[in-house]
Amino acid sequence: YTWYKLNEWMQVEILQIFGQSLETEPWYRFPYVQFMKVYFDVLFQESSIVQRKLGMKKAFGSMAFVTSLVPGIIMALFFAQIKLLARPLLSIPSSWGFGESYDEAQAVEQLVVLRPRDAPEVDWKKLDERITDIACPVAGLFTMKVPTFKVLTDICKIFAKDENMTAHGMKAMKPKPHEGLNAIDATKGLLLGRVEDWAVRRWQYVFVFPLDTDNDFWSAPAPEPNEMWERIFTRLDGTAEMTFKEGTTNKQFHEAVFDELVRILSGPQCGFEIKTFRTIDEDELFLLVSLRDPEAVKAIAEDEEFPAMLRHDSAYAKHTCPTDITTGRESFWLCDFGELLDGTRHTNRYPGYVRFTTSMDDLCEDFNAADRIRLARRRIRRFVRLQALLSEKVVNQFFCAHTWTDLQYFYKNKRWNDPCNLSQWPAEHLPDCIQQYFGADLSFFFHWFNAYTRFLLVPALLSTPMLLQDAFFKESIPDQVRWGESVAFSIFLGVWSTTFLARYKHLKNLKVLKWGMKHHDTGVAEVRRQFSDKYRDSWGEYCQQLFHWMLCAAFMAETVFVTLFAPLPHNPWTSIAEERMINKIDQF
Repeated sequence: YTWYKLNEWMQVEILQIFGQSLETEPWYRFPYVQFMKVYFDVLFQESSIVQRKLGMKKAFGSMAFVTSLVPGIIMALFFAQIKLLARPLLSIPSSWGFGESYDEAQAVEQLVVLRPRDAPEVDWKKLDERITDIACPVAGLFTMKVPTFKVLTDICKIFAKDENMTAHGMKAMKPKPHEGLNAIDATKGLLLGRVEDWAVRRWQYVFVFPLDTDNDFWSAPAPEPNEMWERIFTRLDGTAEMTFKEGTTNKQFHEAVFDELVRILSGPQCGFEIKTFRTIDEDELFLLVSLRDPEAVKAIAEDEEFPAMLRHDSAYAKHTCPTDITTGRESFWLCDFGELLDGTRHTNRYPGYVRFTTSMDDLCEDFNAADRIRLARRRIRRFVRLQALLSEKVVNQFFCAHTWTDLQYFYKNKRWNDPCNLSQWPAEHLPDCIQQYFGADLSFFFHWFNAYTRFLLVPALLSTPMLLQDAFFKESIPDQVRWGESVAFSIFLGVWSTTFLARYKHLKNLKVLKWGMKHHDTGVAEVRRQFSDKYRDSWGEYCQQLFHWMLCAAFMAETVFVTLFAPLPHNPWTSIAEERMINKIDQF
């Protein structure tokens, strides 16, 4: 498939050329159509060569062709939208600064630079030779002309390195690591709303805080700030000790919640690593939470009495770790399915679980990604009521964060989202990979789906002869025989469903044991985000319940009406019985 490598690199090269062109040309003058024409010409020339050498299937049905075709289509749609936006600008006369070309002499920008009077003198030409028409109308105030596009950016970067310089209203600022809701993470850059090290670090949770874009809301007084504070924080272990005065604004309350949340998460109570960054449209602030410190993980796991999996080598040194296939007394069949997400071997072993303590650290496996999310969530909920953060509109949302390297592992190693790997046997071990990354709650659905698919194979095979019989031999087989076959198949389905439910309960218990989810369904359900204690036993609740009962009564009445008065469909078995009865009466 090396024939398609040229197109794969052309995708990168086209984007590089597009980015480089923006240094000297505006975006609407880029030849989008010409580049895409060259791309698809090369793609189909390569496909023709592969077709001659390897055949039609390899040429147009391989992943190499799809990898070149799909990004090309997406890039073509993207370029087509930009081209449509560029058409009005290209139709404007070039004398106005637009059109197909421009005058480089007019592509300049005037900068106004302010420096303190006592600051050292600056040789502007030494800073950059492209600075022209330098003037100083008054002491400390300078005007100059610089070329536009990338040159302007380079010169502004040079000015930003001088703390005594303000250029065109833009001052070089050194952001502090934490400054309330207006904080910007000074150690990481922002590119299209994402942190540069997002793909490298493992963040367990993300809190999305709104920023002060609506001045009327943020300057308005907060309704019952002390009561809202009580609903958000549990105040355990001496945390969240604060009392608000009258007239506290929404902005002050939100900043206080943000500061207290950061103090709790990064303090000794949790030991999380946190980072903040803004979205590209500057209307939300992301607070990233990571449980990375091994000592913090162990301390939280011990404090929360978290279940830990025993190591099959050290904990079972004097015994045999059981599997789901036995070959005799204390003898088991071991199957190896490759590597899991964390690099450990994926086998059919079923080791036990114990409550984690630091004294048993050597006997326990390391906590995987799903375990760390559960640990982080348990620890956060000890001090913060997450649903209250949402209901009080302090945060817009909170969610678990994906890790790019893990998703790449699932795609490359497990071939998820691979069109050539759509059909595979729903084996019993497949949900283990899902459990390690997404957790057991989601994995149980896939486990049930796989088991149900396997069990459906038997009734599907048995029903095939009946379908063929109805399709080709329907007229030659008596109705009594067909009726007997239907009854027998119905009895089989009843036995099959009972067997499936019993067998799946057994398989589910095995997964509960393997994933350490014993007593997982005894937890307390979370309160709905829309729940309001004031709404209980109110007239609004009574009217809502009355409407629900009226709706149920209407559906029940509709069912009774249809049953009594709707015409019944024609039943062939009833017709046969009536005909036989009439014949007997005639004979009598």
